[in-house]
Amino acid sequence: MSKAVRKDMEQQKRYYDYMKTEHESLYSSVQLEDQVNTILLTVLDMIEKKYGKPDITAPKENGGSIINTLPGNKKDSGQKKDSTK
Repeated sequence: MSKAVRKDMEQQKRYYDYMKTEHESLYSSVQLEDQVNTILLTVLDMIEKKYGKPDITAPKENGGSIINTLPGNKKDSGQKKDSTK
């Protein structure tokens, strides 16, 4: 997920840079967003530096399979239990 977040924020940064250089008169309307985006990218860099980048290829805990039975459960015989016993 952080990879997608970083990609999105870097795309936004390129857009803000484009607005600043090519449409300076319109940049003032997104200037605050540019500043916030820059701060968030800096924070993301700090988090990744401290904790490392996530390993996208890490195997899932149970190999990604779904287990439908709980340990100790018996298979259903298909017969109804007699509630009068």
